[in-house]
This record gives sequence, C-alpha cells and structure tokens, in this order.
Amino acid sequence: MKVILSLDCSTGWTALGLIEGLEPLGEITLSLSRRQSARLPALVDTLLMDSGKNLEEIDEFAVTTGPGYFTGIRVGLSYITGLAYALGKNVACVPTLLAMAFPYLAEGINVAAVLRARTDSLFAAIYRLCGGKTETVMEGRLMTPSEFMSLFGDQDTRSTIFVGNDLGTFFDLEKLSSKALFYSTSPVSGLAIATIAASGEVESIPPGTVEANYYRGPDIGVAGARKGITRNQNR
Repeated sequence: MKVILSLDCSTGWTALGLIEGLEPLGEITLSLSRRQSARLPALVDTLLMDSGKNLEEIDEFAVTTGPGYFTGIRVGLSYITGLAYALGKNVACVPTLLAMAFPYLAEGINVAAVLRARTDSLFAAIYRLCGGKTETVMEGRLMTPSEFMSLFGDQDTRSTIFVGNDLGTFFDLEKLSSKALFYSTSPVSGLAIATIAASGEVESIPPGTVEANYYRGPDIGVAGARKGITRNQNR
C-alpha cells in the first residue's frame, strides 16, 4: 500500500499527515508562524519516527499549492519538492480550499471554504460530493465578503457547511450559524491532504513541474485578480 506524506503551510498553520493506503498513521498540526522553515525537518522526523516509518518508505508526497499566505505556500512547496527530488518521487498537488473542505464533504451538502486574502477580501470555493466523487460547485476565486455571501442570495443555506479558520474575521459567527448547517474554524488536516492524494482526484506530478496557485500577485487588488482554479479537481 502506498505511503503518502503531506504538508500544508498555506493557511497560517503547519499541518503534516502520513497515511498508508487509506489508513492514517499520524498527523501534526501546529501554529509556527515564521518558524515553519526551521521546524519542518524535526517535525517530519518526529512524525515518521512515531509512525514507525522512514523517508525511504515514502511512495508519494502531497502538498497544498494555494491560495493562502505567500510565504507559507513557498515554504511548503520548497520543502516537499526538495524531498521529492531527493527520493525520486512524485508530488500530489492539492488546492488549499479543497483540503479545507474535504473532511466535511457529504452527498447533498455544499461545503464552502473561505480563507483570508486581505483585510477586505477572501479566497473562496464551494465543493460537494456527487456519487462519491468531489465536484467543484464554484471554482476558487478572490472576492469580497459581500460578494461571497451574495452567491447564496435568499436561498436556504442550511444545507451548506462553511469552513475556514478566518471565518470570524469576515462574518458574524452567530448569524452565520443560524444560516448554515454548521461552520468550522478548525485548521487544515494533514490527513485530509494525504487522503485526497490517495484518492487520485488530483494530479501527482514530478517535483520540477509543481506550481503554486496564488490566484493573485502580491500587489494586485481585488478587482484585477478574480481568477479561478487553474486545475479542475473533479477527476
């Protein structure tokens, strides 16, 4: 069975996951801020040791490619592609918003993932499960909070789950809870990222071809940067 090591650094948290087949072996989730680069090697060593594995047993790596925090995305991609190069392995590229939504996917339910972009804007995408496969309802894009909520109009959103540890930055959580099936502000799960990779719903490619999906440049405002995901995750 394939052993997959996953990493997310794009959301302000550092999340590692390790699975064999679809069996979880372990995960680590920490808020490290600017210490991500320095702490990653030791954290990976700890995860592998606690799981009884070593780097040579990793069959594939998985990493979130964005959107999110520029520095975090670069740290995650650099670290994982470096390991993949050294071991001659492929990297599964997982959109951050999909990783956020994945643990909550269920038939007949929309999962809206939200991540802070700027003080006045956010990244958002909507997913659902259809016949056991992940379906993209709205591709990831950069938008304002009001634009995001206007997507729902007067429709009943009690069949929608809202996820993202930045939800409280943009929305009144009490009001949101009255409109949604429920909401979660939990960080991204490293195990979720590895499971997405194992499912084959995202590309697994050579490390030299891995690219970040920022959705915007560092100095581009909202109006000039509303672009969708460059890869369709419905595979």
